[in-house]
Amino acid sequence: EGMHGSYTVGTSGQEDFKSIKEAVDALGNGIDGPVEFLLSDGNYHEAVMIPEVTGSSELNTITMRSASGKRDNVVITYDVYKDPGSSHYDQRYGVFTLDGVDYFTLKDLTVATDKTIFPGILFIRNSSRHDKVENCVIRSPQSTDQGKGSTQVYMYSKNEANRNSDYFTLKDCLIDGGLIGVNLGGTAYVSLPVQEGGHIAGNTFVRQGSKAIYVSAERDFVIENNTVISEGGTTNSFWAI
Repeated sequence: EGMHGSYTVGTSGQEDFKSIKEAVDALGNGIDGPVEFLLSDGNYHEAVMIPEVTGSSELNTITMRSASGKRDNVVITYDVYKDPGSSHYDQRYGVFTLDGVDYFTLKDLTVATDKTIFPGILFIRNSSRHDKVENCVIRSPQSTDQGKGSTQVYMYSKNEANRNSDYFTLKDCLIDGGLIGVNLGGTAYVSLPVQEGGHIAGNTFVRQGSKAIYVSAERDFVIENNTVISEGGTTNSFWAI
């Protein structure tokens, strides 16, 4: 029997799971209905990785959100990054990584770091499709270093067929800091299918060092009703989009 239903996460001793990792590990046997993880208020010092989950679908979705519905009350934060090296580019990760999971929603919370060492604070890879990030804060220090600065929401696809993360939605979020706000797109190899269906809507981008929204190798995408605020301290050339 797969997992289904609503579960609580926190450290008070009253919740179903004491850490996000413990909750994610429980998905290992798959799901047979919608699953919701409600995070109690507090700071979660974890690097979170959500793998492919058997049984996830348009009906059997997975949601992780703050129990209070207040995005400042739950903070997922991590400050240690070990670079796997250029020969293992596909193994790079973020504070929060979507690693092949479909129909996953992250909602009403904050993902943050005090470092500029992560390639992406929210990192999306390995055919993570139909995923949504809604009413979240993605935050790190501003960077103007083109070689080291982080991208707040970063998508990576191997140059192989069917490895794009199609139909990603970023909605009503505060994207704060970094070098680039969001990098939307998949593989750029002309012989491979282009990533599609991205939706960037209603977000506020502030304190990026170079670009707020960067789109490459993506088709049939929608960018609408976003606000970009540049407060100085940027590179010589700053692009909103």
